[in-house]
Amino acid sequence: MGGWGQRERDACGIGLLARPGGPADHELLTMALWALQRMSHRGATADDGLTGDGAGVLTALPRRLFLRFLESQRIRPPAPTRLAVGMMFLPPEPEAREAARALAQEAFLGEGFALLAWRPVPIQPTALGPRAQATCPFIVQAILADERGDTPEGIDRRLYRARRRIERAAAEKRLTMYIASASSRTIVYKALVLARDLDRFYPDLKDPDFETDFVIFHQRFSTNTLPAWTRAQPFRTLCHNGEINTLQGNINSMRAREAALASPVWGETLADLRPIIDPSGSDSAMLDNVVEFMVHSGYDIRHALRMLIPEAWEKSPDLEEAARGFYAYHQGLMEPWDGPAAVLFTDGRFVGALLDRNGLRPLRVLRTVDGLLYCGSEIGALEVPPERILQLGRLGPGQMLAADLRTGRVQDPVSLRAELSARRPYAEWIRRHRVHFSEPPRAPALSDPESLLRRQIAFGYTAEELALILRPMARTGQEPIGSMGDDTPLGMLSEWPRPLYNFFKQRFAQVTNPPIDPLRETRVMSLTVLLGERANLLAPDERAARLIELPGPILTPAQLEALECLPDPNFRSVRLPIRWPIREGAAGLRRALEDLCRAAEQAIADGCHLLILNDEGVDPE
Repeated sequence: MGGWGQRERDACGIGLLARPGGPADHELLTMALWALQRMSHRGATADDGLTGDGAGVLTALPRRLFLRFLESQRIRPPAPTRLAVGMMFLPPEPEAREAARALAQEAFLGEGFALLAWRPVPIQPTALGPRAQATCPFIVQAILADERGDTPEGIDRRLYRARRRIERAAAEKRLTMYIASASSRTIVYKALVLARDLDRFYPDLKDPDFETDFVIFHQRFSTNTLPAWTRAQPFRTLCHNGEINTLQGNINSMRAREAALASPVWGETLADLRPIIDPSGSDSAMLDNVVEFMVHSGYDIRHALRMLIPEAWEKSPDLEEAARGFYAYHQGLMEPWDGPAAVLFTDGRFVGALLDRNGLRPLRVLRTVDGLLYCGSEIGALEVPPERILQLGRLGPGQMLAADLRTGRVQDPVSLRAELSARRPYAEWIRRHRVHFSEPPRAPALSDPESLLRRQIAFGYTAEELALILRPMARTGQEPIGSMGDDTPLGMLSEWPRPLYNFFKQRFAQVTNPPIDPLRETRVMSLTVLLGERANLLAPDERAARLIELPGPILTPAQLEALECLPDPNFRSVRLPIRWPIREGAAGLRRALEDLCRAAEQAIADGCHLLILNDEGVDPE
């Protein structure tokens, strides 16, 4: 872990307080709420001056609080390890609320849980601003008992499946309901409030019986989505400060691999979990969707997050070979969820902190002599006497630390990386199966000027692009720059046909803040592309390493020819023509696309692994 940084005012406020291996108590929650209040400057406020973008806490399940409630209702409490709670936001209208309860009860019973009671969560509406009051849901907790004697991981897995069934059924019936958490180990209290008002809105948070050995807290500053009760953080496994700039590609990749997923953990019920990502959520919520799916499918949460948000390993000369193999192997299973991001996470067993490869969000770390661990956006949110401080620092770019709540072990970035890398012989698998395709490009034969002009017209290039963009790039080898504003309309708004790549502009969630400098860009960014059949994400083995690695996404004709000549049957290829008669208009284009899809399906059925879309031979017709 490195030294101190200078930027202290970036976006949301996040924090983690934990006492790994120590007893659960109420004092830790009190400290966390105080630290959260001191991050109020990081949150946004609506025009009413009282409604915040959202604040919340993710804690261990306060079993004593719920067992006390059951006893007060003269309900025989279950053994503490069999207790589970669903924190639910239901419609405020009585009829819709009862319909939502019926859906939830049916799903929980179907997964082997006894519904012991519905507990209306005590709230103080006067703590809300007018905008939050107008959208406040009915907040209730389903108190459950496991009737199958399952492990904590098994209980939470069944609750996850029940929750997904509830969400599907609610969508079909057009019921607005949201389950903030459903677990035997953790619970989420969040609301559309200012940080200072969270414990005023939820009196439970002041109850001495609310005991926990960790707290993850969050103060939201909304950037890419509007504030909403469901978008307040933390989510079910994490909270996040930053933006996921690769979001659209990450969503598309998860959708593409859903059909090939298979796991003995889920069996036929895997269909109940699709789609894995809820497209109505924020970028942070979608990241949480994937993390919880992977965790409940059998991944260690540290492993899952290290796959999703890897460090910049490609150009790190001092990285251990085992770690390099770990990252190279998982590169073929999961595309990085990239962007300025600081993440705090838990599955109820482990808690931890992670910084993305760019390191553009501050994440401070403090440990005390009596076993307290603090990670947060800024160190001043927690006051600790100097004589109690054991360690003080910050996470560097791409680093992760984690703590085992059960054993008390705290892992620094190096030891954690070593543990994950040693679980399987990833480096050996990469050496055995990865094809590094680095055939040097040979200059293609230059077309005659008339043929070149026809191609430029066919693919939508303009004289302005040739003169102001392509020519300077060819001459200097650098991006063209100019002092005038760019008034070129987006592709979908242009009156003229535009090249296909014009439709991919402005797809980032938000510009990088602060901007990436050329030196950092060289170190942390990669253009590597992998080709080949992707393995099942839920049952990976060494065959997942069997991919072609390209140094970049652009192929010369010579490189494409070399790809087609690879002798390995695992990389058998076929060319699919993508030309169609212009005279047939839109109907002809639709028919050509449908024919292309059928041809692709047939090629795959015939054993092809690489599909080459071929536009050669284009002419005025």
